Amino acid sequence: MSLSGKTIVAESPAEEQEEAPAVKKATRDDEQIFVRARDGEEVTMSREVARLAGHLKDLMDDASSEDGVYPVPIVTASTLRALVRMPEIARSVPGVHRMEPCQNKSFEELRYEGYASNPLSPSSDEHSLLQLMEHVEGALFLDAPMLLKHNQSVIASLVNGKNADELRALLGAGSDFDGAELEAALAESAFLPEGYEAPQQLGAASSTAPLAPLRQPSLSGVPATTDAREAALGMVDVATLCELKGVNRFWRALSRRVLCSRLCRGRGQPAPTHLEEITDLDVELLIEAGRPGDTALAGRMLPGLARLHGYGFVVDVAKVRAANLAVQEANHFGGGPFGGFGAFGAGAPEPFASFLLLRGTAKAALDSCISGDGEAPLKLIITAVACAGSGVACGIPVQHMREDTMTELDLREKGLRGPAAMLISYFIPANGGLTKISLAGNKLGEEGTKAICEALKQNKILKELDLSGYVGSNIGGVAGAKHVAGMLGVNSALTKLSLAWNKLKEEGTKAICEALKQNKTLKELDLSGHNNIGREVGAKHVADMLGVNSALTVANLLGNQLDVESTKMLAEVAKQKGISLCGIQRDQATADFCNKSLQPPDAIMLASDLSQVIVTGVLTSLDLSNNSLCRVNRSTYTAEGITAIADALRVNCALTEAR
Repeated sequence: MSLSGKTIVAESPAEEQEEAPAVKKATRDDEQIFVRARDGEEVTMSREVARLAGHLKDLMDDASSEDGVYPVPIVTASTLRALVRMPEIARSVPGVHRMEPCQNKSFEELRYEGYASNPLSPSSDEHSLLQLMEHVEGALFLDAPMLLKHNQSVIASLVNGKNADELRALLGAGSDFDGAELEAALAESAFLPEGYEAPQQLGAASSTAPLAPLRQPSLSGVPATTDAREAALGMVDVATLCELKGVNRFWRALSRRVLCSRLCRGRGQPAPTHLEEITDLDVELLIEAGRPGDTALAGRMLPGLARLHGYGFVVDVAKVRAANLAVQEANHFGGGPFGGFGAFGAGAPEPFASFLLLRGTAKAALDSCISGDGEAPLKLIITAVACAGSGVACGIPVQHMREDTMTELDLREKGLRGPAAMLISYFIPANGGLTKISLAGNKLGEEGTKAICEALKQNKILKELDLSGYVGSNIGGVAGAKHVAGMLGVNSALTKLSLAWNKLKEEGTKAICEALKQNKTLKELDLSGHNNIGREVGAKHVADMLGVNSALTVANLLGNQLDVESTKMLAEVAKQKGISLCGIQRDQATADFCNKSLQPPDAIMLASDLSQVIVTGVLTSLDLSNNSLCRVNRSTYTAEGITAIADALRVNCALTEAR
């Protein structure tokens, strides 16, 4: 009892003994040690920090210091200072206050807890990729996983999302590619091993003298091990690694090695070095990197491919090849179109996520090839069919497309929806001879259109694409039109495109026209159809585009129910540029417009075409029967359109037959 009346409880000797080691340990953790770097500089750090590096921990545990200093002659002082900063990084993760919880965790665990999304900004010792590379090599030698992961994260933050030119500038690297080799490096599949050479490159190499040696880029100039160079790219994403191939030959080789290891290494197996050795492929990484087309190429290029991995599932490639995917028995709800609605029938306003690629027997056959818990995601199902499906699946000749034996693909009015369009998009990068695709009269929707357009952004082969609608929009209206516009802004191969009957409205038409102001390859464009372009406001966007576009020769605008003033505006621009407004090609001898519901504004556009020798100079036969070229509505008629046609025929010297 104390004098104040309060009871004081003395700690027992046993409790004192238990507390003593803890106090001693805390004191020892805070004790400062000296570590001598390879340049002789000594860096001070606590024992707690030193234990973050397995090599330093072993030195402290197994050997006495040299004059109170632990030497690490391979590691730079800047790397050691970066190690000292690791507690600060750990404390930047919400809920983490000590290093022990982070030290032995995988990057995936750290990412989940917030580490990867909260890296510190590079310090003054991390001002360049050269310094970061040194830190990576030092972290590997020190066996310091937290330091390694931090520097991998900083490197990734600097390079992810950049294209080949930007990466070359960032790395201070020159290029030793010629134009064709650079294009091939950027276009090649992500899974190619380091030593791969395309057959055509082998022949070229024998007849071409080697280029002069190139000054090594920054990171390759570091006296680092191969493991360190690969480790430096450990968190760089797949899309950026593919762009890194376009920097130069050194970076192509390193990127191939890293990618092949990440995408194709089987469990417990070394990374493959030849195509024939690849048995496993992580298709999730390819899909999320925007390279789903590589999955179709894998089915053609990898003879030993046995398993596809992704989203927690495994696909047995041999079973998919043997499965009959052509038989699609009706499901319990009345079936539906290919890639169409699942449980609710063809007419339900169901979200895209519930669309099916296969139904009935075909779906059951494919499901038996996939192992994992629950229902495999649509992206993986499409990948399995693209990679290994045989014959015909959901009406699409999948085997022929994967084997690149087609020049034209005609799938008009097949009831195809978004998933089927996604499947087709996976095949487009695998086809070197496909020049014409018709998907007219389907219901691709926005997602299906997006998939097709993404595949065509870098495509240099396809020349003609028909996405016209029939009853309602095929491409998903305005939203789909914006994806088409994005593709037209970068595609340099398409020469003919039909977007007829797609309910583009003014907003969609504007997006298309803005893209076409810069496009220099598209020659024929079909925007015809009932109020397709958004009436007069849309017509203004088209007129502005035609005034600056230097490539178009045909812009079909029939059926848009424009007023006379807008039609005359378009006709004036068309005459100045030598453009057909009715879809008539310059080498066309016969034009059949019978029963097309043409009205007076359409007659004005026809007159524009007929008055231009460059447009209709070889046209000899014209059929305009069964239209309403004079009728405005049931009670109103006008001769303006038919008069314009008559005036045009007076100056047309080629036409010999007209109905």
